[in-house]
Amino acid sequence: MWFLGVIIGLLTGGLFLVWGSYGLYEETVNILRGRPEPTFLLAIAMLGGGAGLVFWSIRKLRRGKSPSHRGATLDTAATTVADTPPPPRGGARDAAPQPRPDSGHQTSPAIFLSYRRHDSDDVTGRIYDRLVSAFDKRSVFKDVDSIPLGVDFRDYIDRMVSRCDVFIAVIGPQWFGETAPNVRRIDGDTDFVRLELESAIKRDIPIIPVLVRGARMPDEATLPVSIQQFAYRNGTHVRSDPDFHHDMDRLIDGLLEHLQAQGSNRQRS
Repeated sequence: MWFLGVIIGLLTGGLFLVWGSYGLYEETVNILRGRPEPTFLLAIAMLGGGAGLVFWSIRKLRRGKSPSHRGATLDTAATTVADTPPPPRGGARDAAPQPRPDSGHQTSPAIFLSYRRHDSDDVTGRIYDRLVSAFDKRSVFKDVDSIPLGVDFRDYIDRMVSRCDVFIAVIGPQWFGETAPNVRRIDGDTDFVRLELESAIKRDIPIIPVLVRGARMPDEATLPVSIQQFAYRNGTHVRSDPDFHHDMDRLIDGLLEHLQAQGSNRQRS
């Protein structure tokens, strides 16, 4: 339909230009002959209207051929979801992602970023910035630390993870969270990183380990029983500069392929 409108606009604008030009010529001749007629303003109006229609049609034609896209998009339908995240603690809270499609809504993909602060806080911040620039701020979620007072934090974390389509686990050299010899945070039932992984594994959410600062993938024997499956998830390295952006490009490409395939599967189902 837009192409038909462009054709009509070009034809009409061209007709106005020819008609206005001829009228302006006739009026100029009449003025020189001393027989002016009140058609001068009409001719000018036709010229302006014709030029405007031609200009609009050309812009419409160019936009139709080369549509602009902001950021990376996926071929999935999206609807507005009235879901407000809890208030931030210390003003450092990111916007919560939209619910997963199994909640009854078709939404944009959401990426959950799990990490241990004293292990990889700064590099995770850089990873988060690249993911936000590639996708959307509302689609990338990190820092499950602003838990409302009086709620069961285990249920809260489970709800946050359930809203995501892909789970990224950033692993550094101190990911286990050693606090003393033979004492690790990951072994505790209330450890946030462990709870996040348990929720993702339980819900069969795709998990992508991202190894930073030369870290290695944990062996099954070194993990609590509830998250031992994590040892077999295929991951990737994100190195420091000058390799950081190259590694992030590879991670983002992998996320796009995965999310596009996931969106196609949902459409078929």
